[in-house]
Amino acid sequence: MSANFANKLIITPPFYIKEPSTKCGYCHGKKDNTSDFISIAEENHNNCTIGLHSENMTIKQYDTLCNNNFRRSGTFLYKVDNLRNCCRLNTIRTSPNSFKLTKEFKKTIKRFAKFIEAPPIVNTSFDELICNLTNSKDFNFIFTKPDFSKEKFELFKRFQDSIHNDHDSTESGFKRFLCDNPFHNTLSYSQLNQLNNWQKNSNFKVAPYFGTIHECYYYKDNLIALAVLDIMPSGISSVYFIYDPDYKHYSLGKLSAIHELALTKRFGLDWYYMGYYIHDCIKMCYKSAYGQAELLDLKTHAYIPLDDITYNDRNKLFTYEKGSTINQAPIFYNNLNGTIIAEADESATILEEEYGIQCPPDDAFNEGVHNSLPRVVPGLIDLKDMLESLEREEELAPSLILYDSDNGRLRIYGGIDREGDELNLVAFNLKRLGMEDSIVII
Repeated sequence: MSANFANKLIITPPFYIKEPSTKCGYCHGKKDNTSDFISIAEENHNNCTIGLHSENMTIKQYDTLCNNNFRRSGTFLYKVDNLRNCCRLNTIRTSPNSFKLTKEFKKTIKRFAKFIEAPPIVNTSFDELICNLTNSKDFNFIFTKPDFSKEKFELFKRFQDSIHNDHDSTESGFKRFLCDNPFHNTLSYSQLNQLNNWQKNSNFKVAPYFGTIHECYYYKDNLIALAVLDIMPSGISSVYFIYDPDYKHYSLGKLSAIHELALTKRFGLDWYYMGYYIHDCIKMCYKSAYGQAELLDLKTHAYIPLDDITYNDRNKLFTYEKGSTINQAPIFYNNLNGTIIAEADESATILEEEYGIQCPPDDAFNEGVHNSLPRVVPGLIDLKDMLESLEREEELAPSLILYDSDNGRLRIYGGIDREGDELNLVAFNLKRLGMEDSIVII
């Protein structure tokens, strides 16, 4: 790859996916009451996602996207439409400095330490307790490159079979999900050595490596667990964790979260990202127990302490006790025929008439994949602001580069007056997502 493009975001055009809520990986469309679905639709609740594929990205760019409610699955980047989705998903993070060992967490570490015959240790910090586990002659944490191995795949297959009742695991699916990533970082022997000796350094000035890593849990030379982590400039992001079902009673999921908080602390990083938080999903609520957790407000891109958020029984939504709101979703709900929607509808009409940009109404989005994005989506630039920018004759995406995959040529996006409607829509959507400084594959 050319040095000029090594740090460039290379992506496909974004698209919008609307599926039945039965496709949701969290509720599976099986909430007890219709009122428990948080989408604006009164019937036919859906799983709604904005997605795109990334061929190249720096870990710093992903850090920014992660703090804009994006997550990744392999090289697929996605963020949920929290206004129409059946479940509300907000990025949750916590700080190792706020984490306290509860009686339950102490019991988890003590039980595992006893099992692996680690030497006893008392009255110390949580990261020292985790470090002490490696003093067992039979157990260790081993960092490896995020590469495929039969050993890792067989563990994944057993985990999916037993824990998720998924009996269709394939090697290619495992590679795509937990090995592939868009970062293209080179992990040196020196960096790997520092990672594998992290417990001997109480405070790295800089994390030894930024990018995707596999951390293997070995007991008596057998792989019993695997953590997939993204080490970012602002913190460690947990991608996925799998374990041998035979060791389920040792609460390896809890142990891994405490361990990753210890890594975050030792690497001198500020935050531990635990993926998405969903208030009414039991298997996601555990994330609130690890320190003073914070949820991302998509409208302001600020984080709000979970303790400052109250529950709205009427709409099953979070509201910020000081009057602000997470994602402003209650405002959307209560004003669907009011100012917010009316402004978006008016702006959409002008955008199509004056600029050829089509932003269809909600009823135009049938189940399937769409090139357009809805008129109002929490976390995206409002149509009103997009229109005002064009009316000021500002360039839509002056730094956007187009890569023609048919002839292998690159060219600069020519602007809304010189490009066709299809490419203008791509540039428009990327601008709304804050991703216009990129190379898009067409």
